[in-house]
Amino acid sequence: MSAAPTTVSAVSAAVRALLFVVCVSLLAACQVDTKVAVSVNEDGSGLVGVTVHFDADAARRVPDLVSGLRTADLLAAGWQVPPSTNDGQGVTYVAIKAFRSADELAAVLAEITGPNGYFREVRLERTHSFARTTWNFTGTADLAAGTAVFTDAQVTSLLGGQPFGREQAALEKELGAPLTSLVSGELSLTLPGAVTANTPTVSGRTATWVFKVGDPAPHTLAASSLTTSLVPKVWAVVAGAAAFVLIVVIVVGSLRRRRPILRAVESP
Repeated sequence: MSAAPTTVSAVSAAVRALLFVVCVSLLAACQVDTKVAVSVNEDGSGLVGVTVHFDADAARRVPDLVSGLRTADLLAAGWQVPPSTNDGQGVTYVAIKAFRSADELAAVLAEITGPNGYFREVRLERTHSFARTTWNFTGTADLAAGTAVFTDAQVTSLLGGQPFGREQAALEKELGAPLTSLVSGELSLTLPGAVTANTPTVSGRTATWVFKVGDPAPHTLAASSLTTSLVPKVWAVVAGAAAFVLIVVIVVGSLRRRRPILRAVESP
């Protein structure tokens, strides 16, 4: 258990380097779209996927963007990193990690943004009742710190004491835009059963929240779903039918036993 903080730090540093260090090294305007997708299975296990897309301008200015990302920390921490792709519209990186139970989801999300990152107080709870399973997801996405949510002391040290390798004001002047305007964020959550959530973007089993880096107020995340199972209901019907048959058998048997007695009483 003592190795967990090191793993989280290494993974978060690698992911945030993916988000910003490569982008900043372009020394020209580029757009970075980040998406975190959580998919939960009926047994509480699931997958967390991180997709980072650099636009075509970034891909053109850095020809080795597809092969230049170091993924050793991610692989060592149990993430799967398929080969990145370049479809002519930009370069896309994907990292995927499985979690075995609902209790593990928060830890996996912490690996993406660090222990003090922008996903906080994440909880996924599953409760059972007769033929019903209820899922409740809650959490907070806090990006009020702006671009600081994508860096930490480890990354800053690697970049010579500057969070993004250069003074932010000078970099923004060169890019012609605030760094916060160059990054978009999204979280999608897929639960068993139809989802209700505090976001207008809900489709079937999936709820999606969209964030802006530098949003002054934290985003409250809340979603729930309900699934029902036919098996307990079927067994309830079978048990009811069996009980009815048993009652009928008892009643019929009782009547048959009483008929000889009645005939004996009635006979002269």
